Amino acid sequence: MRLVFVLALVATALVAPICFAQDLSISKVGAEDCGGSAGDASSSTPCGSGLIIYTVTVTNNGPLPAANVTIQDALPGSVLFGSVISQFQWSCTSPPHRGTGTVTCTRATLLPGESRLIAYTVLIPLGYPQHVPLVNTATVSATTPDPDPANNSSTSTLAVHLLAHTPTLGEAAIMALALALGAIGFLILQRR
Repeated sequence: MRLVFVLALVATALVAPICFAQDLSISKVGAEDCGGSAGDASSSTPCGSGLIIYTVTVTNNGPLPAANVTIQDALPGSVLFGSVISQFQWSCTSPPHRGTGTVTCTRATLLPGESRLIAYTVLIPLGYPQHVPLVNTATVSATTPDPDPANNSSTSTLAVHLLAHTPTLGEAAIMALALALGAIGFLILQRR
């Protein structure tokens, strides 16, 4: 009888941490913002905007609530932070606009079966090497035990296609240039 009791205690000690925990998972997707419709930046027809929207979704697969949930995303040093555009029920700190650093978002609890997302933008500066993949990883953690840490990070890899920036002139500049060229032409004709 004593042996059965000891075996039951050992089995409970081994199984309890798994049964009385939450299983968080995270998914991170990056896409180029092409003027209102985010498309895949690795597409064969990129718009070259230099603006990437990241969407990070955290899910609690249960069976218990997750406490003190934290998302962290250390942005690559080659990109500049834009802004947090969606953070429903998250409290986020981030680098300043056009700064570098880590985006950190927290919430007190995430219930079993619940999913919540945040979205933010980063800017690809001119001069970023063409066709060099932009690799960025976000992680999630909580103060409650998680028996499956393998799904607590997610990486987005995007091919970057910046279109060459061609300077353009406004209407006033074009008129001024036309007047200046006309005046130069008039002076050349007067000297003949």
